[in-house]
Amino acid sequence: MTVTGGILGMINKSVPGSKTTLAPDATEAISSGLILGLGKIVIEITANADNAAEVTVTKEAFVLGILVIGIK
Repeated sequence: MTVTGGILGMINKSVPGSKTTLAPDATEAISSGLILGLGKIVIEITANADNAAEVTVTKEAFVLGILVIGIK
């Protein structure tokens, strides 16, 4: 997962990692830890598996201090 953006592009956070198993149609929470900034951000999450094509989802939100508002 990567989180980028903010005023002057000051937010640039990458969260490496992997899950070894995930059941079909299951969900898994991912945390980026503390993000501090101001402005529009882009959140991008990529998933891949040996038996499926890579999938990337991109969402936008707004950061106000430590609050992430309005993920769309």
